[in-house]
Amino acid sequence: MNNRGLRFGEKCTRSSDCVCRQSEFPRGPCRSRHHALLELREIVKALVGDWQGSYEWIGKNRKGPMNARYYLTGNGTAVVEDLIVDGNANMTTVYHLDGADLRATHYCAAGNQPRLKATSTDSDNKVVKFHMVDITNMPTPEAGHVRDLELRLTSASQITILSTFVGSGKESVERIELARKT
Repeated sequence: MNNRGLRFGEKCTRSSDCVCRQSEFPRGPCRSRHHALLELREIVKALVGDWQGSYEWIGKNRKGPMNARYYLTGNGTAVVEDLIVDGNANMTTVYHLDGADLRATHYCAAGNQPRLKATSTDSDNKVVKFHMVDITNMPTPEAGHVRDLELRLTSASQITILSTFVGSGKESVERIELARKT
């Protein structure tokens, strides 16, 4: 049994996503998906501060310097990411939990707001992938928008953000590399 009283292969009644994967003599606690998402939220909260780096919009063949600022809002329940070019926040993403789901709303420079849900998480490697659930302010189905978002927290002082941008039947990956300002 593990620390929740589960035997190997037994489902947890407190979390529909937790199945004990440990042998009779566990090495660590049984982790539900909700627990893993809470850990990832804490990782995202650890981004709070000022960052500098660069962006490359492959679809538009543009690149240049970019800064970012992460801060908490909603009494610490959400993390705001402002992506800053030439001193102006031109995109903002808000990360938060919705029950057991990690969500992101991206306020895009294209003028729309994709709402995304974490679909793949790797808390050991500090990677979270989001996929669009729906979108607001989309003028036409062909209009450009962010469909997928990936955060790679490569260290406490480095992050890579990958956005899959789609529009007019084309798809491109936009890459942002940031380092914490010292």
